[in-house]
Amino acid sequence: MLSQVIFSVLYGLYQLQGSNAINCYTCSSYNGSDINCEDPYNPAMSTYTEKCMVPKQGHIGTFPANFCIKIVGKNVDTGELMVIRACVMKTMDTQCGVFRYQDYTMTGCILTCDYDGCNSAKPSLEHFNSYISLSSLIVIWQIYKYFT
Repeated sequence: MLSQVIFSVLYGLYQLQGSNAINCYTCSSYNGSDINCEDPYNPAMSTYTEKCMVPKQGHIGTFPANFCIKIVGKNVDTGELMVIRACVMKTMDTQCGVFRYQDYTMTGCILTCDYDGCNSAKPSLEHFNSYISLSSLIVIWQIYKYFT
């Protein structure tokens, strides 16, 4: 019984670590209007939004974002190019092809990720660090079970 309580507490602490809002790069560029937002990406010259808060349809106020997105698209009617990096509450999955953005039909990709700073062009170690944290908890749990 004690082992279940300890495991529950450890797991709860691990979950609390990930319950805060995500941190994402935020910018937008239309036809190269913000060269620092385009690829190749320059995060040093861009906005890094910590603890992203976003509106939720049908609700008042803002809520913690859970995902970062990067949208790269071309308007099929005008040929205008668009790059958007932002925070969102729900996953948009990673998909490429034809999609609607606001009232426009676009071709391109919507890329969704779920760890801090993941919508930059360069890979981040944050996701790897989460796996290390979870692995450490599992090892501690196994050691505890072995000695009790």
